[in-house]
Amino acid sequence: MKTKTEIMQIVMNTIADVLGLDDNEREKITPQTNLNSQFSMDSLDRAEATVLILKNTNIKLTMEQEDALCDNMLYNPTIEAITDFLINSDLGQPQNNLKTIVPTSKNEVQHAQPTSIMHGVQQVLSHQFDRPENEIDMNTHLCDDLGADSLDKYELLFNIEDKFNIKLNSKEINSVLQQIDEKPTVAEIVKAIENQKSKSQENLNQKTK
Repeated sequence: MKTKTEIMQIVMNTIADVLGLDDNEREKITPQTNLNSQFSMDSLDRAEATVLILKNTNIKLTMEQEDALCDNMLYNPTIEAITDFLINSDLGQPQNNLKTIVPTSKNEVQHAQPTSIMHGVQQVLSHQFDRPENEIDMNTHLCDDLGADSLDKYELLFNIEDKFNIKLNSKEINSVLQQIDEKPTVAEIVKAIENQKSKSQENLNQKTK
């Protein structure tokens, strides 16, 4: 088990890498740094940071804990709070003992979900391309890193439909394929799924009105 100081340093370095901070900006990061007020982290940044922090610290979390960690980056976003969450989780404390700030709006809830999506995408890609999950991150390129061709992309969409219980019509399939063709990275797949799930929820809400 790494010490709190070691884990905190890994968290700071990982977040700095995800945000592409230069040396001067890195020096400004302290345990009390508030990621929301000092830096602009979007949902994909938080998802990537979560995956890389867990990889770099060798801490294992359940999917529910991963979601809670991502939530903490949005609602309780100090370096020290994130570090404490990791330590408490890794020690096996019950989930309801872990401090997570409750979302204040529906919009914030929607943007706190990409970690579980990322994990699901890792599982799909790992199975389809026979690669270890820990070798697949937000920057993984479908063609250059996984050797995907056009048929693989169609198969990927079918697998994603099954994994995330999403039903795409032909127009939506072409739209997602075009999006992936333009930027064939895992980050873009996560973004496409997040957008599609958001559209599906909006359609469902309209039908229930």
